[in-house]
Amino acid sequence: MFCKNCGKEVSNEANVCKYCGERLRDTVSVETRKIDNNDMAAAVNKIKSFKPLNGTFWIIALKILSVLFIIVCAAAGDFIVDMLDKTGDGEGFGVFVGLTVGVIFMVKNMIFANIASNVLTIAKNAEENNKKQ
Repeated sequence: MFCKNCGKEVSNEANVCKYCGERLRDTVSVETRKIDNNDMAAAVNKIKSFKPLNGTFWIIALKILSVLFIIVCAAAGDFIVDMLDKTGDGEGFGVFVGLTVGVIFMVKNMIFANIASNVLTIAKNAEENNKKQ
């Protein structure tokens, strides 16, 4: 087939000339596929039944990670102060700094975990109220 605008040869299946952009057909062929209602219902039910991992799991994991972070901060703080302290009179200061940073981080995470827990509870209650209506 040849383009009526530029005269160049184009594919018989083409809807538009790849050289000049001229439309070759008034209609565009669209392949359709019949979907069985049972298949559609199964797909919709699968989407509706999807449940992400339990939010409680993530909250507990966050709390465990916070405690581990405190231990790492204490060890790192002690190591850094020992490396920088040439006089040897800063014994224990690094652990104190590390624990302080770790506790601040843990408190922040606990606040976040409590907020997340409250949001999950509110969402669950809203979903239950929607089901009742």
